[in-house]
Amino acid sequence: PGPQGPLLLVLRPRRLLLLQLVFRSGSVWAQYSGELSWVPMESMPAPLQSFGSAAPRPLALRPRRLLQLRKAMWQDDGSGLVRADTGRPEFVVGGEKTGGSPVNALFDQSLTSGQYFEIDVLELKESVFVGVTTKEAFAEGYKCKGLFFGRNLSNGGALVRQAFGEAIATGQKIGVLTEFDASNATVTFYQDGRCLGPAFVATRRTDGAIFPVVHTSSIGDKFGIRFLDAPAERKRQGKGAAPAHPAEGVWALQKLFTGPELGEVPLAEKMEGQEVTLKVEGDGPGSFRFSARVLNTLNMTATSEPDQSLEPFEKLVPSMVVGTKMMGPEGMMEVEGIVGDGLGKLHKWLARPGSLLLTGATVEMCFAPKADGHEGLPATEVELP
Repeated sequence: PGPQGPLLLVLRPRRLLLLQLVFRSGSVWAQYSGELSWVPMESMPAPLQSFGSAAPRPLALRPRRLLQLRKAMWQDDGSGLVRADTGRPEFVVGGEKTGGSPVNALFDQSLTSGQYFEIDVLELKESVFVGVTTKEAFAEGYKCKGLFFGRNLSNGGALVRQAFGEAIATGQKIGVLTEFDASNATVTFYQDGRCLGPAFVATRRTDGAIFPVVHTSSIGDKFGIRFLDAPAERKRQGKGAAPAHPAEGVWALQKLFTGPELGEVPLAEKMEGQEVTLKVEGDGPGSFRFSARVLNTLNMTATSEPDQSLEPFEKLVPSMVVGTKMMGPEGMMEVEGIVGDGLGKLHKWLARPGSLLLTGATVEMCFAPKADGHEGLPATEVELP
């Protein structure tokens, strides 16, 4: 039977009993007829295990009554603004909201390791974060802690990573895969079917159960939840569910060459021990966003395509470079000028595992993956309370 269809079981206790199980988006109901006051079951039916409970449970039955096997529902954070019916997969933020604190809703069905759920964004006025938490960490407003995605990554109290995905909007589906053991929890997010890759590898502070959670902001926001088979993809994909380009990621500048003869710039001396970083993000097939950080942040977009005359490089066509204008030490400003001017004049690039090479007529930049994990993924300096 499908997740929405009935399952008919004939049990053989003292008398013949008909048991009907109805699957409803995470809440499972049993309806039956007969004169028996109770029927022990040695184990749950196998189809119920997909709803997160593989352990055996007794089933107590009473004549001519509707019995709920598991009453999963959205729980309020104490604000009184989470409106949900028992056994329904949706909730809406309702009532009169005062102040700017967010509203948190926890779905009271604990997760098993490897379990996957999706949050349907049915109505959204401003912003939302989706993720997992524990009962110990679930609280009202900004006191709620956990592992969240809402374009950026957050632990509920602070920004962890910027621009991990796209801004969440009405109509999207946000998938969450949680894999854990006694020590750590790995959370992978999906946005409208696109795997964003592992976001967190968090230390577990307790062995408490882990639950889905939504952290939203506006009256009228509405969300639903579904439990599905976990996607096979675990690595970050580019937009359109295509494999990520090998240049995507966060890089640290290792060597910088400039001028007609490509003389090397003494980076360590000029930068006073500070790193020059570059973040490359896919923005659709053949399109990319670049964000370089020297003293200021320098941003541009670029398109790329294969070109036989440039092999093994790919052709790169950059846009105008824009950035902030904060002043700093002379050496750092010199490097920033070379990088900013060079980004706008690139004409080819070569990305391989462990290296990225950007080349223009009078500039060459050699990058390696950023090693300290400050902007790397997954985030490992976080905890699940």
